[in-house]
Amino acid sequence: MTMALDASIARRYARALFELAEEQAVSGPVAADMDRFGAILADPSSTLVSTLANPVFTIGERQAALAAVLDRLSFHPLLRSFLLLLMAKNRFAWAPQVVQAFTERADRQAGRVRARISAARPLSPALIQEITASLAKATGRDVVVTTAQDPSLLAGLVVELGGTVYDASLRSRLNQIEHALSHSYSSENPEA
Repeated sequence: MTMALDASIARRYARALFELAEEQAVSGPVAADMDRFGAILADPSSTLVSTLANPVFTIGERQAALAAVLDRLSFHPLLRSFLLLLMAKNRFAWAPQVVQAFTERADRQAGRVRARISAARPLSPALIQEITASLAKATGRDVVVTTAQDPSLLAGLVVELGGTVYDASLRSRLNQIEHALSHSYSSENPEA
């Protein structure tokens, strides 16, 4: 299957879950648990992901493992049933795309936007709160922030917001200076 078709199917699954959650007036708790599940899927050290993707285990064994984890983490029953259905239908490989499509739909409905802040060092809670408030004021929407540490930035930060990247890192500034200097040098010395 093509990536576009996979995304289309994932969006349909996400829409069905979202509409069902709204019908049952549980969209808030389901969305919160979907965020938690997305974090589990995104964790590179998660043994759950590798187990659920491992064809050595039968679908039944993978379903049992998934059910045990979902029960232990007290996931909402609607989301639990939905994820087990994805596994039963052998569609669990699309779970990351379903999570993304569901989250985008829930955010749109709630008037939220997501931002990712990357910094060379951990940011203080006060600074994260200040940045979040600034982003909320600039967008006129609630902002859900995730943070990441990236030592290669050297200093400063990079904010990804709604598909736009705002790069205020020292690494970026040094790259700009290097480009300007090399461009200036090559203009002055055409033989070089």
